[in-house]
Amino acid sequence: MLVNDEYFNKVLAPKYFLSNKMVALKVTNMCPVVCDHCRENASMDNIGIVSKEVIDNIIDQIKNDDWVLCLQGGEPLILPETCEYIINKCNENGIATNLYTSGFWYKHCDVLIPKILEWNPTIVCVSVNDWTVAKLGGLEYVNTIAKYFEKDDTPILLYSEVNLDGPKYKELVDIKTCTISYELAPVGRAKNLIGTYKAAGKMERWMGKDMCVLSGFEIGVDGTIYPNCCAAAGSSCRFGNIKNVELKSLLKMRKKFCDGF
Repeated sequence: MLVNDEYFNKVLAPKYFLSNKMVALKVTNMCPVVCDHCRENASMDNIGIVSKEVIDNIIDQIKNDDWVLCLQGGEPLILPETCEYIINKCNENGIATNLYTSGFWYKHCDVLIPKILEWNPTIVCVSVNDWTVAKLGGLEYVNTIAKYFEKDDTPILLYSEVNLDGPKYKELVDIKTCTISYELAPVGRAKNLIGTYKAAGKMERWMGKDMCVLSGFEIGVDGTIYPNCCAAAGSSCRFGNIKNVELKSLLKMRKKFCDGF
């Protein structure tokens, strides 16, 4: 299902993107696209894969309680078997899932998309910005993937991690879907870009106080719990580890941190 702004803002955003009970799980640190702006320093050299122990700990804590689990990275679809395991367990336990991807796999849509639809994630989000477009050779990947979802019930969104280039791609893609824009945060490889963007007068904020900083938690491949913000995750702010800390007990602390961010 292709999603417009109105449906996103009224239906999807409040429940699946702005919820206090949102967990962004880093499935892996690895990514084949290696965007220049990556806040996570994701690359194929940065090896890290979430364990079933961490996955099971998260699901045991959030099952049947209106939580949302976001599969992100790195690039989660480097590990389709792990994604399948996570989403199937979430479906069994009443947990909504958002699957974030760069779209690097678009030439294999006929193989991978049937698998994704069988997993039945709640939402699929595909990255589109200057870096992914450059690395993947244009907008073909976006349009190819979107067409597969056009007649399916799974909402598919295009999102940009940078508010500078997201709007233009929203106008350029063949199929109009929703673009979620984020401000660039000065962590990871994005640190190298701050001077360029600041000199060009294109950025007003560095720490990216966008929807991600207002919602839930981020959990690393080793189970470390952070406020759900890539900028914060690059800092020393940690809430412990999912193996021995309950997420519910951290909701008030997370809110206090994010309100002052």
